[in-house]
Amino acid sequence: MGRSAKRLLGVLAGALIALLSASGCSGGKESGPATPPVTVTITTDAQLVAVDDGTGWRRLAPASPSDGAVYTFEAAGRYGVALVAPDAQVRLYQLTTGEVTSIRRVFEPPALTYAFLSGTVSNLAPPYYSMLVTNQVNSSTSGSPRTFSNFPMLPGTLDFMGVEFSPDFSTRSRFLFIRRDLSGDTSLGGVEADFAGAAPFATVPATAVGGRLASGLLTRNGTRVQLGELDAGTAGPLLLPSAGLLAGDQLWLQGSLTDGGHTQWHKNLDARAPPAEVTMDFTGITRYAPTFAQATRSFTGLAYAAPARCPPFVGDLLVAAHQGTPYAIWYAWVSKEWLGSATSYALPDLSGVAGWNAAWTFPAAGGSVNLATLRWLSTTPLQHFLERDVDFYEVNRGVPVPGLDLLISGADDIDI
Repeated sequence: MGRSAKRLLGVLAGALIALLSASGCSGGKESGPATPPVTVTITTDAQLVAVDDGTGWRRLAPASPSDGAVYTFEAAGRYGVALVAPDAQVRLYQLTTGEVTSIRRVFEPPALTYAFLSGTVSNLAPPYYSMLVTNQVNSSTSGSPRTFSNFPMLPGTLDFMGVEFSPDFSTRSRFLFIRRDLSGDTSLGGVEADFAGAAPFATVPATAVGGRLASGLLTRNGTRVQLGELDAGTAGPLLLPSAGLLAGDQLWLQGSLTDGGHTQWHKNLDARAPPAEVTMDFTGITRYAPTFAQATRSFTGLAYAAPARCPPFVGDLLVAAHQGTPYAIWYAWVSKEWLGSATSYALPDLSGVAGWNAAWTFPAAGGSVNLATLRWLSTTPLQHFLERDVDFYEVNRGVPVPGLDLLISGADDIDI
């Protein structure tokens, strides 16, 4: 397995984890009758934008000379968008107007500016440690009282939390909301993490079948902390704060099939009203592994069936990353509605688009091809995912979508 393609698969899976949501499973349906034309809007800093409105691929100019980052075109039903990033990677979207009418992809966002927290930790029960959590990092401290400084935060509204745990990490005893709705845009000193106000954890019985189960808290502001995990075939309690929870706070669950982490199930449940018991069962779920032929730049073996308890199918993500000479990387985001009942798919030929550089074309031969494929089962409209950038900030900050029920199945890289 190629290292870079494995990293690519992990990053894309992380992005889907953070940004999609759902509930409930059946195969995709055929595209319906022709729909009236609607306006599709693209916001991007791509060096080239091409679209297919059903009449063939063509280059698209900005909507107005004064705003070179916004592009619009009319489409009815199925359409395609190709963006060439500043580094020449190609992002391809093949969707329908019933799913998505706005695509935002900024390849070179402004540099993040970090703000920092400093203060003290007090009233830990000896010999316990504390774990402090923001939307950026976790950090452990021992001893009480103890100072902390230069604790980084990413921009935006966040929550600052603390967990008291034993020196061998085997026991998490108390939880503390240090500050809620804190601004990550401005550094702040004199913050007191006083565990005298911490509360014991509440517990929810849980069972993991066929895979590992991790769990924790995802606050309404997107701050996430893991509070425990279960091995496959085991049962035990999930931990949740017993006090201080607000509307929108989620108990997040992440189940991983024992296939190297390529098949994952993610759920969000209301942290204030969790179920009496949680079971995450991977029985009958197998890795999604279509094949890719470089000579025809095509995928075969696309399949839409899934166990009846899975969420309904929304889409395929087909990612082909070519390494070698010439060097080209393509990301293909292809929805089930666009595919219909097709079990094969070929990357489009964009060589006839004005301004197209032959070096951007995915090569039909030569070099080595590392292939990663993903399938997700969910009910959330794709718009919820595509309107956000896939980058480090979004992946790690988290988006606390109520009702998340998302199954992601990915194939190993295939070296051709």
